[in-house]
Amino acid sequence: VAVKDEADVAGFPTRLGTTFLEDVAAEDALPVARLRRAGAVIVGKTAMAEIGSGTTGYRTGGPTPRNPHDANAWPGGSSSGSAVAVAAGLVPAALAYDGGGSIRIPAALCGVVGLKPTFGRVPSPNLHDPSTGVVGPIGADAYATAAMYLALAGPASPEETAGAGHPLYYPEQPPPHAAGLRDTRDLSDV
Repeated sequence: VAVKDEADVAGFPTRLGTTFLEDVAAEDALPVARLRRAGAVIVGKTAMAEIGSGTTGYRTGGPTPRNPHDANAWPGGSSSGSAVAVAAGLVPAALAYDGGGSIRIPAALCGVVGLKPTFGRVPSPNLHDPSTGVVGPIGADAYATAAMYLALAGPASPEETAGAGHPLYYPEQPPPHAAGLRDTRDLSDV
């Protein structure tokens, strides 16, 4: 799988699409660690709109990823590189972040499947965007997207969040307005 440049991957810089951030990650971000535990092979980090700003996918700090279906069309952003990598067939799925359309827009423009999970469903000690950003998958099809989502979702254990710097939210019970809806944490009958 590929990983958006917003997530830490041990041994690689996390630049957030900029030309000036150079911090090399000492360890994997929680979603990346979960993917590795599930057997995923991280093949690289993907381009993104600078600091997650922008819905077209345009990059000021480097080349803009090309929409594989039409080189003259925008790929969408800010998870442009993740959607392009999947749509071009380079990887079956990619990790992305969404705070205002950054998974959904590039997935739609590149013809792949993106899922923005409910806030807190995929815990992430994302210090870059802790209040609105969520982690989710972009896949070549619904199956690849669901497989990645199942590896990512679930409450964080104390071991996973040690040193995260802020509490992670994962609802144990559905909110009152969702009473009567089927519990989707058990997908064995799907």
